[in-house]
Amino acid sequence: MTPIRVMVVDDHPLNRQVLQLMLRDSGSDISGAENGQGAVDLALASFREHHAHAPPVQWVALTAYE
Repeated sequence: MTPIRVMVVDDHPLNRQVLQLMLRDSGSDISGAENGQGAVDLALASFREHHAHAPPVQWVALTAYE
C-alpha cells in the first residue's frame, strides 16, 4: 500500500515534530514547513502531490488574502 503523503505546517518546531512523529507512526510519508510561505514554496517545488495538509491555526508569513 502506498503511504499517504502529508505536509505538516507550523511555526513552532515542537508542534511540527510531535505531529510528524504521530503521523510517521501511522506509516505516512511526511514533509514539513515552518510557515505558510514555506508550505507554498514546498508544494510548488515538489515533484509529488501531497494527499493532505496539516496547517497551523494562524498563518504567520501569509495573510488570508494571499
